[in-house]
Amino acid sequence: ARLMWQNNDAVTNAGEVNTRTRLSREDGELAVLSRIIPTEIILSDSIWNLRASEARYRKSEGLSIRNFLFESQSQFIHIDGIASENRSDSLLVTMNDLNLDYVMRLINLKGISIGGLITGDLLLYSLLKEPIYLADVYIEDMSLNHEVLGNGAINTHWNQDLRRLDIQGEITTEKETKVAGLGGSFTPSADSLDLQIDAQRFPVSFLNRYFEGVASNFKGQAQGNFRIAGPTKELRFMGDLMVSGGQVTIDMLQTTYRFNDRVKLTPYNIELNSLTLYDEERNRARASGAIAHNGSFGDMEYDVRITTDNLMVMNTTSQDDDFFYGKAFASGQA
Repeated sequence: ARLMWQNNDAVTNAGEVNTRTRLSREDGELAVLSRIIPTEIILSDSIWNLRASEARYRKSEGLSIRNFLFESQSQFIHIDGIASENRSDSLLVTMNDLNLDYVMRLINLKGISIGGLITGDLLLYSLLKEPIYLADVYIEDMSLNHEVLGNGAINTHWNQDLRRLDIQGEITTEKETKVAGLGGSFTPSADSLDLQIDAQRFPVSFLNRYFEGVASNFKGQAQGNFRIAGPTKELRFMGDLMVSGGQVTIDMLQTTYRFNDRVKLTPYNIELNSLTLYDEERNRARASGAIAHNGSFGDMEYDVRITTDNLMVMNTTSQDDDFFYGKAFASGQA
């Protein structure tokens, strides 16, 4: 069997997978032996090598993978072991500097993207019946929506009584400053993730993705507890965070506001309770209300009241609009 693909886009994705497979009968069962022939594959302009390996399958024995190796320079994923219904059979997945972007595209998470270079081991037991996942991984330059948070260390173990994967970890900067602690669980049978994040110095710049076309230049660090929970295709965010050094620019007005205040997240709202804002000249305003969304920070609906006495509400130049521009201040309610 030979599978080939090639695109004509600016970023090249091309390659082929060649296999030689033998089908036979063993003890009345269908037996499959498939050998992968070495080839080159291009993923996002990067050259990867698919090395020689083999896989055997029988219903009574499961799928046996021997020495599967997919590598590109320092990046690789290596798979070896048995995937079956037997609790004693396991599949070992070893990764080194593997770009999480590739993995996340396969999972297709909605509303959030996670990146970084992942190194470590993933051990899978009873993969064809009731999977048990064990992991001990390190993620260099872990990112959220392409904003680097720090380096992550994550460890998991299987909770036999509750039939779930318990997760522990933390994110730190290169100077070992703690960004956040992680704790929670994943229940495979329900495809349910419940992750508690203890934020210490969590950068809020990851919010830029959700306000494109309205606001930009989000900066600041959040402290407090927030939770990511739900099915992996419909994750929801909840929390009560204190943001220090907060900053945001309103694109159409080209005005930048700074704040040090609390922001509350509910599954379908970002709530502002008398948030104090300052413009570039230290004039003050109060903002209260909520920004509703579809649960994945899409389809934003704004319902916010701003009260001020002399706030900069416009700071545009002729580069923004040839006919209407300038600096303006306003008082009252909006």
